[in-house]
Amino acid sequence: MGAPPFKGVRLRRFILDPECFEESAVNLTGAVAKHVRNVLRLKTGDKVLVTDGHTRKFVCCISSINKSSVQAEIVEKLETAEDPLPFVTLAQAIPKGRKMDTIVRMACEIGAERIVPVVAERCVIKLNKDSQAKKMERWREISVSAAQQSGSDCPALIVNPVGIEDLPDLVPSDHSIALWENETRSLKSALSGLDSKRSLLLLAGPEGGFTDNEVEKLKSSGFVTASLGSQILRTETAGIAALSALFYHFSN
Repeated sequence: MGAPPFKGVRLRRFILDPECFEESAVNLTGAVAKHVRNVLRLKTGDKVLVTDGHTRKFVCCISSINKSSVQAEIVEKLETAEDPLPFVTLAQAIPKGRKMDTIVRMACEIGAERIVPVVAERCVIKLNKDSQAKKMERWREISVSAAQQSGSDCPALIVNPVGIEDLPDLVPSDHSIALWENETRSLKSALSGLDSKRSLLLLAGPEGGFTDNEVEKLKSSGFVTASLGSQILRTETAGIAALSALFYHFSN
């Protein structure tokens, strides 16, 4: 993308569903409209940045605000830039409580493009159909919010939970790395020589870590195991720390 529109001004960014876009205008409805009206208190004439999270990205000028919707006229179409970083998936063993909410938010802010909740042997939480649906809805809302906050054009894709034994087949990737505290190989070493144009799957384990059986199966399916050092990190810390190191590695 070229020079940012309206140099010196950081526009509020919104990721909208495709049906919100018309030929020369966009319609913000529901929670987005409420946020514009009641929280941000934007006014007619204010400019915003809107995207569908894929190929459409526009600078728009708010033309009307009412109780149920906000309409904005398209002022400028922006080009989407090719991302020089790899397509990164964080596969995260589901932790107890609401820790996954924080993991999703931080992973999205850092730059993960896909997040896969994983059910491992030592996962404490057990999901039924109803609880899974509610969690998936919340995690997807968090992903959109994090993308808007961090300036990303596209929220991370949150896929349905998978068993750790099914991960290699259901989430194929060019490179797959599992974080394992008993490994002597560092993450830096595991990343060395990898092509930034290829996809990468990063797996973080549950409270209590992976079982020996899980580690052996991961290795036999093509995963490389790597350590984050001598410190033993919490499950909600390990994946985020590894993502930060990964993107720093490829950005240099």
